[in-house]
Amino acid sequence: RQLGSLRQSKHVAKDSFSLDFLKEAQLNGYYFVSYDVVSLFTNIPLEETINIILNSLFPKIKGLAAKDQLFNGMTKTVFRNALNHCLKDNVFVFNGMFYKQIDGVAMGSPLAPILADIFTKEKYFTEKGGN
Repeated sequence: RQLGSLRQSKHVAKDSFSLDFLKEAQLNGYYFVSYDVVSLFTNIPLEETINIILNSLFPKIKGLAAKDQLFNGMTKTVFRNALNHCLKDNVFVFNGMFYKQIDGVAMGSPLAPILADIFTKEKYFTEKGGN
């Protein structure tokens, strides 16, 4: 819930039900485009996404040391460690063999859509990220 503001974008629909307004929309020469990214969750660069989250939640504030800045009672280091633990220590079983997820978000993780939204918004839908 706390990461919700980081994932909101005017370019991304929550679900297809939120697109009902398009039935009567006058696009006036514009186009509505829908994309589906193949293997999006498993291709999200975790370290980059973690840095996006941390930079958003712990912005540099003049006169305040980074170690003194808190988010939900956690310092940046503690929050980074929590994200690393949740995202980088994923093990799964396939055909009776155990595997560790190397990069990307594990399929079925409740964090996968949140991180995908945060990463794509920052990388592709912001002035500094892309077009």
